[in-house]
Amino acid sequence: MPRYFLNIEHFDGARVLDDNGSDYADLNAAKEDARLTVIEMIYEAMRDDKARVPLRIVVLDDSGTEAAQISSHSVLPPELQN
Repeated sequence: MPRYFLNIEHFDGARVLDDNGSDYADLNAAKEDARLTVIEMIYEAMRDDKARVPLRIVVLDDSGTEAAQISSHSVLPPELQN
């Protein structure tokens, strides 16, 4: 199974690098995990009144090449995306 790394970038410029990565069935599975992680982080930031909100998760493949990005904007319902 391929290994992907989910690096988190916050609106305040802070970054959290995934040094270990995780094995996924394919890129789509890694992207879905990133999407769910962004949703969970937005929820936690709102619930806990935190200033740090994720901007995006950058998905890297095992060679360190960017394979995808999941933005906070992309996980919002359509009526909130404007």
